[in-house]
Amino acid sequence: MTKEPLNHSYQQICQLEAMLSEAGIQHRIERCYDGWHIAYPDYEEKCICSVIEHRGSMGSKSDRLEIKGLLNKEERKFDKVVGYLTAENVFSRIRTDWERRQKQG
Repeated sequence: MTKEPLNHSYQQICQLEAMLSEAGIQHRIERCYDGWHIAYPDYEEKCICSVIEHRGSMGSKSDRLEIKGLLNKEERKFDKVVGYLTAENVFSRIRTDWERRQKQG
């Protein structure tokens, strides 16, 4: 993706990345347009949750995140993505999935 000058107002995605790193949850972060993209987990062939914050994402003007994957049943009725989420909300979804997968082995 084209790299534009980084918009430093995107703090939620930086906070999420720090939370994932601190918790030891596998993920990959990369630049995307004027912001960032996080893929959970960090391998490409089966991304469970894609998180973006850049000029085209839902909620970026309010420093909020957009995700694809790990949507709840109600959210899936309306769309394949959800925006305007906080780092804490997205981290909770990812952590719950991560813990479930760790228990399964």
